[in-house]
Amino acid sequence: MSLTIDQVHLWRFQTKAELEKLAERHAEERKPLEERMKTIDAWLLRYLETNNLENAKTEHGMSYKTTVRSVTVQDWGALIDWILLPTIERFADAMENGATPEQAKEAAKAGPELGFLNHAVNKTAVLEMLEQKQELPPGVGLTSLIQVNTRKS
Repeated sequence: MSLTIDQVHLWRFQTKAELEKLAERHAEERKPLEERMKTIDAWLLRYLETNNLENAKTEHGMSYKTTVRSVTVQDWGALIDWILLPTIERFADAMENGATPEQAKEAAKAGPELGFLNHAVNKTAVLEMLEQKQELPPGVGLTSLIQVNTRKS
C-alpha cells in the first residue's frame, strides 16, 4: 500500500491529538499524587525542623534537608562593570609594565571575575552578525539541523 502525503498528514495530526489527550489524562491523574507528595514533604521538613535534625532514618527510608539556591542577575550594568573593570586594569597594568599583548591578555584573564560568566553567547546576536557579515565571531560554532514541521490546514 502506498501512502499519500495527505494521508500521512492526517495520520500525524491524529497521533498528535492522541498524545495530547494522553498527556492531559496523565497530568490529571498525577495531580492528586503530586499534591500528596508536597504535603508529605512539607510534613517531613516540619518534622526535621521541629526536632532540630538534619536527617531522620527509619527502616523505610531516610529524609534529609538540602538547600536549593537560585542566582539571578538583578543589575547587569553593575555586574559587567565588576567583571570588566579589574580585567581591563590588569591588562593595562601589564602593558604599562612592558608585557606583550599576549601576556597582557593572559594577565587580564588571571583574575577570578571571568569565572562568573557562562561560556555561552546570545544566539540572536550571533545569527544577526552571520547575516550581516557572513561570518561568525571568533571561537563560536554554529550547528544547523533541518527538521520537518507540520500545521493543520
